Amino acid sequence: VAFNGLPAIVLGLFSGIIADRYDKKKIMVRSDLIRALIVVLVCVLHIINALNIFILIGATLVISTLEILSNPARRAVLPVIIEKEHLLKANSRLSSGKLIAQLIGLSMAGLIINTFDLVAAVAVDALTFFVSYLLIGAMEIPSVIQDKVSMSALLIIKDIKQTIKILVGEWTILKTTVIATFVNLFIGPFNLLILQYCK
Repeated sequence: VAFNGLPAIVLGLFSGIIADRYDKKKIMVRSDLIRALIVVLVCVLHIINALNIFILIGATLVISTLEILSNPARRAVLPVIIEKEHLLKANSRLSSGKLIAQLIGLSMAGLIINTFDLVAAVAVDALTFFVSYLLIGAMEIPSVIQDKVSMSALLIIKDIKQTIKILVGEWTILKTTVIATFVNLFIGPFNLLILQYCK
């Protein structure tokens, strides 16, 4: 749980900068493919009894980092592929869909683990990343969102400084960010119990 949350703390504030300066479709597609391959690798290592805590921590760090980097790209793509008048409806359907998928996913995880085993549940997780990779890869995203902006270190550092300046200068944003960080840190350990609740 600690290593899963670490990339969000380190990169969370700056992930939008990276998403703004890179091809969003490539970020989403590559992050899904790499996550799928890592989850498959974890499955294989578990099957051959070669999985250890250090490999698991490394896999968790990479998967979480890719998630933190791809989320802003996913949010930025929506207003480009959906017409402005349908954006509110699309956002609400997306939020509802995520919540429903979470509830179904957690219930299915408990069911799959009890009926089959842990490897089967992890394999289904890998499959969802592959499906997402294929679906997003098939999408036509207007070129306006795919324009590659300079990724020079100086420009990124400049953007990071601006982000920190805004964060420190705006009391409401700073307070909300600090509170959200602490809430996530304290709630995180309870996520370990979710599978037990499902069972």
